[in-house]
Amino acid sequence: MLQQMKFQKLVTVLGLASAVLFFVLGLGYSTNLYTLYYFIDETSFMYVEGSRIYYDVQDFNRTEVVYAVVMLILAALCFITLNNTRRKYYISNYISSAAYVAFNVYTSYYVFTNAVAHKDQFLNTVAFDQWEFWVEMFPNDFVVNKSTFWFDAAMAVSVIGVVVAILIVANVIWKVIWMSKEAEAMKLLKTAKEAR
Repeated sequence: MLQQMKFQKLVTVLGLASAVLFFVLGLGYSTNLYTLYYFIDETSFMYVEGSRIYYDVQDFNRTEVVYAVVMLILAALCFITLNNTRRKYYISNYISSAAYVAFNVYTSYYVFTNAVAHKDQFLNTVAFDQWEFWVEMFPNDFVVNKSTFWFDAAMAVSVIGVVVAILIVANVIWKVIWMSKEAEAMKLLKTAKEAR
């Protein structure tokens, strides 16, 4: 019982941590791509092919932040229903766990697939030679950043999200097994007392 109680505290905290990771991650994509904003106008002589990714990432960015806020609310709901400390789970615990797990898996899928697609778009459509040319012309105003860190981090956090979801499901299963064993032990104890 003690191990199970420790495990449920851990997975509830991990659920909150996973939501925080998605939220922080959602704030960062534009950081590396910001300079491309200045070269996005197709009518300008300073246009850089593929710079449109800056706009494309904005939609992904906003959606991920909204999803992360929903995840934070669902993680808070898990704490409100005492998923972390309750000895016996009730319907509210199952509902809060299921809602968090379902939305976590959905968000992880959304973030992973978009991170892969946008990383591919960044590496294969941006004309880095044009970008570097304009940055060299105005070195004090712009920078070139070829890093795919935020996309790679998004993929890693998505995997972490799925692992956390699996751990929460494992916790619920363990809790159900433990509760049924406890109920069986109480029944045997009651039968033994009645037999005396």
